[in-house]
Amino acid sequence: MNQSIKTTIKMNNNRNIFINKMLACLIFAISITACDQESIFTDEQYKKVIYLASDDDHIFKAVHMLDDKISRGYFSIGCGGSNYIDQDVSIELEPDTILFDKYNKSNFDIDTAKYAVLLDKSRYTIPSLSATLTTDNRDAYVKLPIDINLLGLSPDTTYFVPMSIKNVSHYEVNPDKYSVLYRVYMKNDYAEQQVTTYYTSKFDKTEEGDISRPGSASKIAHPLTKDKIRIFAGSQNFKADTADIRKWAMVVQIDKQTKLVSLSSYASIEIEQVGEPSENRYFEDHMMGTIYKRLFLHYRYRTLEKEALDSEPAQWSKWITVKESLRRLES
Repeated sequence: MNQSIKTTIKMNNNRNIFINKMLACLIFAISITACDQESIFTDEQYKKVIYLASDDDHIFKAVHMLDDKISRGYFSIGCGGSNYIDQDVSIELEPDTILFDKYNKSNFDIDTAKYAVLLDKSRYTIPSLSATLTTDNRDAYVKLPIDINLLGLSPDTTYFVPMSIKNVSHYEVNPDKYSVLYRVYMKNDYAEQQVTTYYTSKFDKTEEGDISRPGSASKIAHPLTKDKIRIFAGSQNFKADTADIRKWAMVVQIDKQTKLVSLSSYASIEIEQVGEPSENRYFEDHMMGTIYKRLFLHYRYRTLEKEALDSEPAQWSKWITVKESLRRLES
């Protein structure tokens, strides 16, 4: 074998050795990186963080029944991570309006008429701002009660109780879930706030001096008290406008025992019931396992067109008589 061939073979061998070494280094580096990533993933997976339960907008939607004067709800405090906590955790909350101010500014800017409001402190009681998440609690969360007086709250106002985590005895606090806006929604047997309540209406409407005209409409109902809801009179569509609400809104009160209904004005409208008492009633229709909630109403109304002045009496629309049948649409 001549010298040239020997030299070529030696160069090839050296190249192969170099490539093999480089491959070994590369495989080692990849394995180290994979181990680091796995370690980070494991740390994140098993890391325990304390948080206040809420949706993506930091709002906790709480539905409160109007059955009782005082309705109880709860803040929910949880602990994230794949494993259970290995020691009891004491959590302390505190009122915090920073998130509340951000909510109004980001959603409504200078339209202050649409701003949410803080629920007045005289309307709620939080027995304790402290809670303990114990090691034997397999739900991985603890509830902190809040008692609210709902009587007189407006269905047209958004009420918040803002709260944040002040401190914890162990572990970390989730920086994205340390505060919450507790939103109060009202509900009774006939209407609710969180999900808009609709009633379909079929009616006959007669304006003073005119003939009766049939029609149909979809009506929105709002809960007021445990036995009262608010709807618009006639075929008027609901509009979330203060002037419209004052002009068209009427109160429907259901007697749970007799099922008879009483009608009254919510603000400026004048309402008079027509016919026999039984012509204004509540009825539940049971069909194939479904309960259909119905209202039968017979009334007449007139709306305020111009308020009274010192020298002039108030001006009213003509009387309109309505006989209608409403059925609640279940969500």
